[in-house]
Amino acid sequence: MILRRPWTEGPLGLGFLLTIDFLAVFDAFALGYLVRFHWKLLGDSSTLAPDPAEYLKAWVLGVAMVLTLFHAYGLYHGRKRDALANLTALIRAGAVAMVFIVALGYFYRGFSYSRLSVISTCLFGVALSGGFRIAWEGYCRQLRVTGKAVIPAILIGSKDIPRFLAKRVAEDSGLGLKIVAVADEHPIGDDDDFVGLARGTLQDLPELIASTGASEVLIGHPAIQHHQLLELIQCCEQRGVRIRMVPATYDLLIDVRDFEDVGGIPFVTVNERRSRPLFRGAKRALDIVMSSVLLLLLTPVFVAIAVATRVDSGCPILFRQTRVGRDGQPFSMLKFRTMVVDAEERLADLVDLDKLDEPVFKLENDPRVTRVGRWLRRLSLDELPQLVNVLRGEMSIVGPRPEEARVVDRYDVWEKRRLKLKPGITGLQQIHCRGSKSLKERVRWDILYLRRESLLLDAWILFRTVGVVLRGRGAR
Repeated sequence: MILRRPWTEGPLGLGFLLTIDFLAVFDAFALGYLVRFHWKLLGDSSTLAPDPAEYLKAWVLGVAMVLTLFHAYGLYHGRKRDALANLTALIRAGAVAMVFIVALGYFYRGFSYSRLSVISTCLFGVALSGGFRIAWEGYCRQLRVTGKAVIPAILIGSKDIPRFLAKRVAEDSGLGLKIVAVADEHPIGDDDDFVGLARGTLQDLPELIASTGASEVLIGHPAIQHHQLLELIQCCEQRGVRIRMVPATYDLLIDVRDFEDVGGIPFVTVNERRSRPLFRGAKRALDIVMSSVLLLLLTPVFVAIAVATRVDSGCPILFRQTRVGRDGQPFSMLKFRTMVVDAEERLADLVDLDKLDEPVFKLENDPRVTRVGRWLRRLSLDELPQLVNVLRGEMSIVGPRPEEARVVDRYDVWEKRRLKLKPGITGLQQIHCRGSKSLKERVRWDILYLRRESLLLDAWILFRTVGVVLRGRGAR
């Protein structure tokens, strides 16, 4: 029996995506022509409008080329990707299309096409297709959140990764998944992480699929034996159930370019210290520009905070603390002081650091926080002096959260990976785990940033930071 999946993920959904991309490219070519020759918003306004039939020829070729590039960049593969990944793929496909079309227009001697028209067409195409896809994904997410497009899934495994998967699926209804059963090599006893789920062993998988109506199997057991995996694949294929698994290298910094075939055996090259000189140079330049501009613009805010702190709790105004930067290098991080002067001495009376399961803590209603300090923390204004650290090159605007040495000293080898990047004022951890007491959860977001680091991701994080700060979520 082949189980049905939501129509948005089947052929109808793919056909809809192709249709809206076709219309987006068609509209982009029309807008490019109108903007250049009829509305005369670009270039020489005295230029006469050429024969539209010649541009219609280019449109036919352009549509085929753009849709082919969209397919090549994985926009029709049916994989669930976040909005940022889709936008990145759209921009790359649009850039390649622009280069190809300009090059073909240069070599084609039958007609002279306007380069401004071509460039504007590609920009309109990315914008329109991106806008349509954002609306489409918003519609699909709404279906998933309201339970109209939910895929029942069986989780294979019961240890760390499966527990993390079950938690993430339960917390985010927008994923469109619902764990209905869990199976492992050995019987699973009572467990708070799997309450209400059907349970069984790997041999019970056919019965679990039949009884729960699951249409997907998630394998969160990277160390599963080879013959067991083949048996699971065969079982799922016979029943039309999609199977997905977490690879053993799931949290390493790898991409498609790192795969190679050696004598029929697939190898993965692992290199988490890619130099990327152009990216690093661009990011450093943006850090310098942004920190310099913000320091100038926010000077009145700095003065107001300094006066308020001085009146409320006296001097000093700034708080300096040694934090650990890239590659474990210590630096003096600056913040506006939000606690009483003897806060460090009073910490031992509030918490015993040696007895903590993890070397992190968050105190509710910390008595050491001053009145002005509580307000500064809620809006994250106490972090503003770190712009000086950014200007010095010790920090970046976006990056992992800078930690204290006493926390880093207790890191294991997995947690130390977050030190491969320069720490940031904001980042994935800061917007997703603000106020979180779980070190593992916080480090997971930093490592995710390590794997996906890009200027587009930085821009998205900065956009999200504004909302997180204004809501004051997780502020202590």
